[in-house]
Amino acid sequence: MKSNQKLTLLLWQRKSKVDAKGYAPIYCRMSIDGSDQELATGRKVQPDEWDMETKRAKGYPDSKRTNQKLNQITTDLERHFTLLQLDYEQVTPLMLKNVYNGLPATQKKGAPKPEIQETPTLLQLADMNINSLEKMVNKNLRSNETLKQWRATRKKLKLL
Repeated sequence: MKSNQKLTLLLWQRKSKVDAKGYAPIYCRMSIDGSDQELATGRKVQPDEWDMETKRAKGYPDSKRTNQKLNQITTDLERHFTLLQLDYEQVTPLMLKNVYNGLPATQKKGAPKPEIQETPTLLQLADMNINSLEKMVNKNLRSNETLKQWRATRKKLKLL
């Protein structure tokens, strides 16, 4: 669905949260049609190393890497915003923040995070099969030779 919503991103330094070394965190404010949400970028710079005009770090050795990270964040947010517009009629800054953080778009603040089921590796599957076979061998439902063969197979898998 075509939407006329506009995303505005503002990078700014929160000087009220300066740490003991004098570094202040950089935040990204996402505004969509008048409502906004803040996102911590995970980067910190000295207040005198932050350029208010360009909204970028300047003049210290790590500034290039910090600016690359800030560019990556803004690009990712714009991409997620475009994808959300395809799926939803109205996109909110909270939806954008959730998707950026790897949560479902409609996740409410404070709600429990959905459990992500991990796919077991081949070695984990072999271990689960060996544990199951051990129980069957103890109950005399399977032979001990079968268990030995599975342990040998696991050793070969581990070498791969």
